[in-house]
Amino acid sequence: MKTYIDIHTHQKGNSENVFLLHDVSPEEFKRESAKTRHRFSVGIHPWYIDSTVEEKIKILKQIAADSSVLAIGETGLDKRCNVNFDTQKEVFKSQISIAKEVGKPLIIHCVKAYNETQQMLGEMRLNVPVIFHGFRGKPQLAKELTKAGFYLSFGNLFNKESLKTAPFDRIFLETDDKDVGIEEIYKLVAEVKEVSVERLVEIIGENFGKCFERNDF
Repeated sequence: MKTYIDIHTHQKGNSENVFLLHDVSPEEFKRESAKTRHRFSVGIHPWYIDSTVEEKIKILKQIAADSSVLAIGETGLDKRCNVNFDTQKEVFKSQISIAKEVGKPLIIHCVKAYNETQQMLGEMRLNVPVIFHGFRGKPQLAKELTKAGFYLSFGNLFNKESLKTAPFDRIFLETDDKDVGIEEIYKLVAEVKEVSVERLVEIIGENFGKCFERNDF
């Protein structure tokens, strides 16, 4: 059986049959990368924008091209968090620029700000793959985003009709910060999509290969 891919996780574990893309902050990357062989997505989450954000962006610029950094993020916009929205947009803009510069996918956290997020991605002419992680939106939004060429990543909580709507070639699966195995999520999604787990593993692997331009997972 091919490898399960967990496109977005905050878990620290590892497994022989699971490829984990670990989400960390720039500071965490400097600590973790020195002692592990993990692959990372690295970004500044809108919840954690504070007075040190300029230094975090500097670190991110320094490490973005590292071979163990596969994606930039999670980053994005969140209208439910307490950080000033204009500040969020400026920090998000910086990370879009970094993703463009290093040519790596962007993993997005988005809460109640899909219009603004799409507008910024369009205005900055982002030419790398974009993955909206932890997608729970409605079917119409799923159609809109996938038609625009974006990827949707689903965790253990998802809108069933949105998952049905999403094309196979535009989906990823993830555990995020939940205490659940990625294998279980594959089973749940395979049932909804009416496909075998084995075939779903192949499909996600193909998507990963196209999105990240690699097949060594």
